[in-house]
Amino acid sequence: MSAPRRGPRPLVTVIVPVHDRFALARRALESVYAQSHRPLEAIVVDDASSPAFAPPAVAESKGVEVRVRRIEQNAGPGAAREAGRRLASGDLIAYLDSDDGWHPDHLSNLVAALERRPDAGMAWAPSIEMHEGDERTLRRYNDEDHDRILPALLWGRPWHTSACLWRRSMSDAIGPWMPLWTWEDYEHDCRAGALDTPIVRADEATCFVGCDAPDRQSDAARDARRAESFGRAMLAISWRLGSTGWVADAAMRSRMRGLLLGAAARAAEAGLAPLAAEAVHETRRWSRARGRLAVAAYAGVPMLRFMKGGLSARIFRWARRVSKGEAPRPSAPIAATADSNSTERKATNS
Repeated sequence: MSAPRRGPRPLVTVIVPVHDRFALARRALESVYAQSHRPLEAIVVDDASSPAFAPPAVAESKGVEVRVRRIEQNAGPGAAREAGRRLASGDLIAYLDSDDGWHPDHLSNLVAALERRPDAGMAWAPSIEMHEGDERTLRRYNDEDHDRILPALLWGRPWHTSACLWRRSMSDAIGPWMPLWTWEDYEHDCRAGALDTPIVRADEATCFVGCDAPDRQSDAARDARRAESFGRAMLAISWRLGSTGWVADAAMRSRMRGLLLGAAARAAEAGLAPLAAEAVHETRRWSRARGRLAVAAYAGVPMLRFMKGGLSARIFRWARRVSKGEAPRPSAPIAATADSNSTERKATNS
């Protein structure tokens, strides 16, 4: 891995995974070239596009160094981001999905936020969700100002992957992205949260998230690949948090039981019987009860071969309801410098 460059202003590396959808990818890259922050480099990871993604002309990049790394076999967003991360030279790292974009001051605002909070390992900006090309709504929970990643992450992540700027030291401490197709961002951020490093939120919404772009990796809810990714991500999160003090937190135990049983249900429906059984067994780490949960959950394991897993899936979902009893989602006070309406107004008028 290259050593971070040093200079009067920190070098920011932007990693952009691309799989076909070149028009969207070029629009995302144009938002990178338009950034007011310099120095800046962009690493485009071509995840087996057909034909291969053509790098932009030097004149188009407006002084941004652009490198293209091609993966010959489609590996998904987790593997693509990791391929880019390994090539990054920057002191700070940002990930931009190909269907998203940034306001020109996005990176400048996040760099300034990290300069104000030298103890923070990540800065994030509120995001505006784009629907049908123009409709704009503030992303859910983006009016909250969390000082830490956990526990809020597991109830609904306020920060979008494209909205974050990570210190290189934090990225190295987190380690590699899992090669998953979905939920890879939750698993990545959970490892970051387990480090208990502070995060900081910028005031203005400067990230624009494409919510209805075609061929999104997170679509196809019942696809076996999606079910497997969700299950593997939940197992990895459970293993990581199970070695921390969060295992003693009642609300976290309830939430993890629900997530694992939900993963078991999805895996059962997708015909992934071993993964479903593994997720059910993992609930023991988060349960101190030996009654209804054990009976409800384990009753579905021997039935995984029947009805293509549908019966087991219904049992796991019923067990989730029986054992749930979840505490409300942990929230944080709204930042004093911005509310949801002013944040949306700033972004819309930019």
